[in-house]
Formats: sequence, C-alpha cells, structure tokens
Amino acid sequence: MDGMPENLREVANEYWGTYPPQHPLLIDIIGILFFFLFLINVIGNGLVIYIFLRVKALRTPVSNISYFPNNFDSVQNIDRQTCLWSTWLSQIC
Repeated sequence: MDGMPENLREVANEYWGTYPPQHPLLIDIIGILFFFLFLINVIGNGLVIYIFLRVKALRTPVSNISYFPNNFDSVQNIDRQTCLWSTWLSQIC
C-alpha cells in the first residue's frame, strides 16, 4: 500500500498490502497517454468543426436535422447508464 497516507492504512484491508508496489513511472506513463489522447481528440474535433464551417453544403437544414437526433440519442443513453449505475450501486450499499 505504497503512497497511501498513514491515516487511511488502518481503514484499508490488509489483503491489498500483499500486492507488490507499483512501478513509480506508471502514473507518469498513464498521464502522458491521456495527454496524447487529449491532443488527438482536440485535433479531430477541431477538424470536424473546421470542415463544417468551410463546406457550405454541410450547412443545410437536412444535415442539421440529421445531426440533432444523434445527440438526443446520446443524452438518452447517458441517462440510462446513470440510472443503471445508481440501481447497481444501491444494491451494493
């Protein structure tokens, strides 16, 4: 249980202390990975916005109407996942 504050060690189960300590560079590697994923996402979304603003044919009402149901469906899925997560959590507690 390396890196854990002393006041929390008494709360944690001793089972977790049986694992070997993690490599010290693991957190840095994960941080670098997330940074590169962030850059890829920003570049990709910026490219989509740039193309949408540059190409006049994409600004038609039909393309806007076909875009909004996809967003609405995503919001519904997030709501379902939240509901499932809270239901699952209530069974654990």
